[in-house]
Amino acid sequence: MHRPDIDGLRAIAILSVLGFHAFGRWLPGGFVGVDIFFVISGYLISGILLRGLKNDNFSFTKFYSRRIKRIFPALLLVLTATWVAGWYLLLPDEYARLGKHIASGAGFVSNITLWKEAGYFDQRSALKPLLHLWSLGVEEQFYLIWPVLLFVAWKRNINLFATILAILLASFLLNVLRVHTHEDATFYLPATRFWELLLGGAFACWQTFRDSGPGIAATWLPRIAVSSASGPGGRNLAAAFGLALIAGSVLYLNGTMMFPGWWALPPTLGALLLIVAGPRAWINRRLLASRPMIFIGLISYPLYLWHWPLLSFDNVIDPGPVSAPRRMFLLILAGLLAWLTYRFLERPIRSNSALVPVAWRLAALVAVIGTVGFANFRGSIPPRSARYGLDKIIQAASSFPFPGPRLTDLDSAPTPLRQQRAGAKTVLFMGDSFMEQYYPRIDWLLRTHPGTSESVVYATNGGCPPIANVREDHHPYCLGLVNRAMAFAKDPGVNTVVIGANWIGYFTELDPRYSYYFADGTRREALLPGSPGSKLAMVELQAMVARLIGEGKEVYLLLQSPRDDALDPRNMIGKRWGASSFRISVPVITKDAATRAMRPVVLQLRAIAEATGAHVIDPVDYLCREYCPVMTGDGVPIYRDEGHLNPNYVRSSVHYLDGLLTPPVGAPNAAAAENRS
Repeated sequence: MHRPDIDGLRAIAILSVLGFHAFGRWLPGGFVGVDIFFVISGYLISGILLRGLKNDNFSFTKFYSRRIKRIFPALLLVLTATWVAGWYLLLPDEYARLGKHIASGAGFVSNITLWKEAGYFDQRSALKPLLHLWSLGVEEQFYLIWPVLLFVAWKRNINLFATILAILLASFLLNVLRVHTHEDATFYLPATRFWELLLGGAFACWQTFRDSGPGIAATWLPRIAVSSASGPGGRNLAAAFGLALIAGSVLYLNGTMMFPGWWALPPTLGALLLIVAGPRAWINRRLLASRPMIFIGLISYPLYLWHWPLLSFDNVIDPGPVSAPRRMFLLILAGLLAWLTYRFLERPIRSNSALVPVAWRLAALVAVIGTVGFANFRGSIPPRSARYGLDKIIQAASSFPFPGPRLTDLDSAPTPLRQQRAGAKTVLFMGDSFMEQYYPRIDWLLRTHPGTSESVVYATNGGCPPIANVREDHHPYCLGLVNRAMAFAKDPGVNTVVIGANWIGYFTELDPRYSYYFADGTRREALLPGSPGSKLAMVELQAMVARLIGEGKEVYLLLQSPRDDALDPRNMIGKRWGASSFRISVPVITKDAATRAMRPVVLQLRAIAEATGAHVIDPVDYLCREYCPVMTGDGVPIYRDEGHLNPNYVRSSVHYLDGLLTPPVGAPNAAAAENRS
């Protein structure tokens, strides 16, 4: 039976997602709209399956044919449109990546692809036009497994409600246990998401079989459901509490929280309570079943598919801040495209009585676009940009130099200490990716100067601040890294320690995705500019440096290298919808502009060096004069993004760390020596 109020609940879900993607400051937890969709889908589709089993008319062929007719038409259109837009707008490496995501979307494995891509240097989510298809992957993977499991349990007379509840609890516990150590996997993979669909499925099971005997009707969860929905007061209370849980989640949760985990309970329980309350509850009848909400709910699926590619491609075209009116225009455009898709594509196909033949044709067409996407990924279909000579910029922006093949792990930790060569003395590098960026030069020195007596050890990983007791919950691989490095530094063979990082990323220009904090067992303080946490972190860093110097080590503090969005080589390439070519525009960046944001933290680091006797290496002194160049004379970008240096440039032209290895090798004719090697 169709419930208009559930269409309205779909509207709440999609409006939450749209609000989060376009106006994240106002609706920081709007991403829970996807979790609401999961509960709705679990309730509706499980109900179809269970009623078919109960009435002895369930058919796998009909079930999957209906799913194809429901899901494939809009998906096929959006995948095709995204492929065309990508050919026109994207750079070759971006287009290849898009091809992989098109193939993954067509095969309903986007969530697995995104999980494998996840990492510190992963492309920003705003630049992935098909990022949102991860949720479709989770749903369809669920519906590949769920009908078979229910069918087997039914045929063997296994209690269906107990089966659902057992799987639900196992999935939820796995989600809670893994979210702090494997957040990306917990977010994307189906095993830790199935419980959300099964919340709806459990209630659908009770509704379907509540009159079939005590096996289901007497269990504790249905009793709660019956109590909450037994009368007008109970229905209205359940609906009000459910709506409050969703609203609180949308307004309170944010991207820095470990999600899903426990935080996924409020929005999913809120959705379940609104479903349980039923169509006669006042909120459901007056709000959710209102005509505007029903309309938005009916187009919610194509609206979900259209909105993110529009926002993403707009970010590709202009990576700077986007005005609120422009974002609103894009959402209105997405709404128009969604209505057109629903009216002229979805409805005609769904009303076609030829169920299986139509489903087969749709499946074949989706397979075709998936094959085209795979051809993109393999480079068989080059984009428009391939003929504009952008190779040097693309190569610089896609280089990942660390860890190199000559580094060997010294332990088995999630982030191991890594060593190259075995010398009488050792230089220990501590830090994050801004320390790792210098590895190509260090590697070159060790390979081309056999008289160098040192070995090098890296205690580094992206996003890992080299300060004891400074943490970030999204980076569990950082835990203990600094302590292991400090313990290793006690070795008499370690004569030099170099500490460097993206300092402003922890103390000044904070990444909204992450929340760094200082925690020493008795207190937890966020690292915000001028906050107690930042002061405690700097005190800890000074104590570390003093301890190392007291142990007879020579310590260097490596300051911040220039950082500015204009340094990113990709931002030098003009992309416009109406542009006839991709033009390279080399920006002029003053030293003042590139270093203004880092000055407060640089002053603190210099003060630590002066207080402890540590040495200071300032990359700005070598990379900038009055201006900070972004391109060499032969057109090679100096940077690989807004702050990291291009590995090729580092190898040949960054000399300010050479003196750390003995005998000092200087920097003569680096390119020639590299060619000889």
